[in-house]
Amino acid sequence: MLLPGNLVFCLFVAQPVFTPAKKDLRLAAFDALDGMLRKLTACSLAVSFISGWLWLFSVVARMSGPNLISALQPETFRILLERTQFGLLWEARLALTAGFVALFLVRKQWAQFVQLSLAVAMLVTLSLAGHAGASIGKAHWIHLVDDAFHLAAAGVWPAGLAPFAIFLTQALQAKQPEKIQIAALVTQRFSFVSLVTVGTLAITGAVNGYFLVGTFHALITTIYGRLLVLKVGVFGAMVMIGALNLLWLKPRIVVAAQSAALEKSLNLLRSLRRNVLAELSLGAILMIVVGVLGVTPPAAHVDMSTDRNIPHHDNGVPNAPDRSKICRGVQVAATTR
Repeated sequence: MLLPGNLVFCLFVAQPVFTPAKKDLRLAAFDALDGMLRKLTACSLAVSFISGWLWLFSVVARMSGPNLISALQPETFRILLERTQFGLLWEARLALTAGFVALFLVRKQWAQFVQLSLAVAMLVTLSLAGHAGASIGKAHWIHLVDDAFHLAAAGVWPAGLAPFAIFLTQALQAKQPEKIQIAALVTQRFSFVSLVTVGTLAITGAVNGYFLVGTFHALITTIYGRLLVLKVGVFGAMVMIGALNLLWLKPRIVVAAQSAALEKSLNLLRSLRRNVLAELSLGAILMIVVGVLGVTPPAAHVDMSTDRNIPHHDNGVPNAPDRSKICRGVQVAATTR
């Protein structure tokens, strides 16, 4: 998730601001920032690689059932990788990761743009393994494309908050008027990128909700619906903090930087960093909720089990076999061709 956020911040926020700056300042400030971002990228790559293998082993374990010995057999892995949609997807993501790693040591701008393309591809392919990939019907492709855009936007914000927090920390440590002015310009550019991204997340999220929840009844009566309400609440809190940064702190930071009021600028930047760290904390909670949503049957599918055409007990609760068939169908659609 952090890979595209790092690259977008570097290519579209930081570099355009640092490029016109004085050479000595650019070398001292941007190189230090670039070094920190590269370390963050390396950590993100390591986490992505390890989690990818854990993901593979967990799927193999589910296929094998309680027999863990058979899960470690090469034949089990071969069947999964060659005969399932998940296997093909996993191999594609591994190839994209290998391409990203191969370009990691190439310190050219063109290589960064290629890395950004690979990072976005790694992120959007997750839509094929999620609920959108398991959807059926004429609107399947609409849901899939929408989910891909939703994931890509999430890779910019809130993921981009991490490099922005690192940049603000370095600007505060410097305590130099020139770097405060650069910080004001970077804040302006990041605010614009965040605004566009948040709008994209809101629109694509609403479309996702239509496909996965469907009705207000499903929203309030299913586990998935309630988790989605929690997700929207956390997202709303992050947007409110971002709005405070955009409408109140950013204009004051720009004015203070232009008037060379160093102490006032530092105080405002400290407030901005505190808010960004609060957003990052909420973003971590949001990612946990999203992870739980990813393994929870969608509300629209669960709500189907209350349909009149499905056999019910006398108390109105669906028969257990019917409920399990629905959930099993979703899982099979997500992993098989």
